Amino acid sequence: MEANEQRLRSLKGLKWSKYDPDVIPAWVADMDFPPSPQIISAIREMVDLGDFGYRYHDVDQLIPTWCDWVEASHGWNPPIDDCRVFTSSMHALEAIMVLHSQPGDGVVLFSPIYMPFRSAIQQAGRRVIDVQLQGPEWRFDAKRFEKAIDSQTRVVL
Repeated sequence: MEANEQRLRSLKGLKWSKYDPDVIPAWVADMDFPPSPQIISAIREMVDLGDFGYRYHDVDQLIPTWCDWVEASHGWNPPIDDCRVFTSSMHALEAIMVLHSQPGDGVVLFSPIYMPFRSAIQQAGRRVIDVQLQGPEWRFDAKRFEKAIDSQTRVVL
């Protein structure tokens, strides 16, 4: 499977049509690879049946599966009751800010980062605390982080 720039620029999506051809868009997480034949088949079947109703997703199994993976991969065992499923990272960010901070509090971002996170923080009335990662490997710098935070920092992304 290969991403083909000519094919991508011929599509109707915003990612590849918003800017001039000399710009390689990396500002939104669109899928640049064609969908697999299995996905195309499943979508065609839904269209043929006119089956556009809401689907049931077994979220109850998703959280324990994720907890098992995160423990095996990172040695962290989060309590299942503390975990939630979100359909977008933006919704998760907004929920975290509402639950764990007040307007005026600081929220740490590690840049470069997905730009809408910065806008969401500002729109929620929180302060963006921008901690630049060190290129070219984009490494975390603990001293830079410690220097950036203050007594009103409440959230670290």
